[in-house]
Amino acid sequence: MNYISEISAAIQAVAGVLSVIVAVFAITTSMKFAAINVRPLLSIETMDYENVKAVMLVNHGVGTAVITHISFSKIGGASSNNLAQLMYPDKTIMWDDFSYFNQKREFVRPGHKINLAKLSEAGLIASNVSKDKIQEIFQEWQKELAGIEVQIHYQDVLGNKQESYERLFS
Repeated sequence: MNYISEISAAIQAVAGVLSVIVAVFAITTSMKFAAINVRPLLSIETMDYENVKAVMLVNHGVGTAVITHISFSKIGGASSNNLAQLMYPDKTIMWDDFSYFNQKREFVRPGHKINLAKLSEAGLIASNVSKDKIQEIFQEWQKELAGIEVQIHYQDVLGNKQESYERLFS
């Protein structure tokens, strides 16, 4: 009888160890799955239409991006936390929209777009800019972007650092 109770105790101990192993595996797997499900994916897109010009930061990922550092710099020149500040330095421009990054953390939801710099013909007309001046501004758009480098360091909401995003406009 003693022999049977010893075997029963051993089986219970093995079952307990196996249940702990399965629980650890399940927790590890769920943490990896959660990390994948909150992963952001940032990119910069440009809009270059006849009457609207824009540079946008877009989160194509499934999780919120937490931007920890963003900078814009002109090769061999100034740097800023505002893209619009580096464009058209000799002109006073009334931007439709631009973003000024001065916080330690900025959040970009999945599928969300942030205008880094946006100009439209309608906005410039509303600011009393002449048609000739608008045409000149729009013709210089690519030249103004050329040589500007964007660097973005970000993480997901769980604090996992993501690969830095860099883009040099040419």
